[in-house]
Amino acid sequence: MVTGANGRFRMVQVPAGQYLLVVRRIGYAPTSGIVDVPVADTLRLTYTLERSTIALDTVRINSRRVTMRMVDFEQRRLQGIGQFITQEEIERRGSMQTSDFLRYMRGVQVSQNTTQVFGGTQVYSRREGGGFDANQQQQFCPMQVLLDGIILPRYFNLDLLPPPKQISGIEVYAGAATIPPQFGGVDRRCGVVAVWTRDGY
Repeated sequence: MVTGANGRFRMVQVPAGQYLLVVRRIGYAPTSGIVDVPVADTLRLTYTLERSTIALDTVRINSRRVTMRMVDFEQRRLQGIGQFITQEEIERRGSMQTSDFLRYMRGVQVSQNTTQVFGGTQVYSRREGGGFDANQQQQFCPMQVLLDGIILPRYFNLDLLPPPKQISGIEVYAGAATIPPQFGGVDRRCGVVAVWTRDGY
């Protein structure tokens, strides 16, 4: 949805549950958050965006419309570092959940987790931070999930991602050594999952 000229927005009759809310504006760094909508109640939310220091690229007109982020996606895919799922593969497999595509990735574990604040389907690296707990159960390392470059909360519930029909590509880096510089940051030792939506989402 689009806010008013004063930045205000209102969503009515939203079913109770947990939602991922992403706030974006050209010229500003985007932000996101998990929202718990209670039954028959009203939430008042405030978001403040910081001005982006990244200059917008020169507008280019091509015969095939491709966003710069997907050009970068293809360049990383051609380098052969990491694992990639293209839009064509997503359409061919026809899955109902975006998280299903991660189950095919090497070095990745997708499982249900109800012990964290954000329970649900979560993704872990088998390669980093491994080991065993006191009960000899194998431990996995929670991976950082990004949506269109936006850093999502730790232990993010993959069920809140947009459906496959809105996804343009997915890239997975199951270990810290393979993560490209643009995805670097604090505590990326568990790896990164970057999800890119299609134009118009």
